[in-house]
Amino acid sequence: MLHPFREGNGRTTRIFIYAYALSKSIVWAYETIDRERYMHAMKKSVFDLTALSQLFIETIRLNK
Repeated sequence: MLHPFREGNGRTTRIFIYAYALSKSIVWAYETIDRERYMHAMKKSVFDLTALSQLFIETIRLNK
């Protein structure tokens, strides 16, 4: 796991995921996610993607 910056990684990751999702006609409503739940899921995702996957499923929709 590469973590080169103390600040900014979370924002950069969210912007990247949001832009990638839009490129696939998917809107990711990350602003609706509880911050603590999101942080917990991100930390756990190093070993287990279950919580993060569930957050994505709950907060994405097709862009029509």
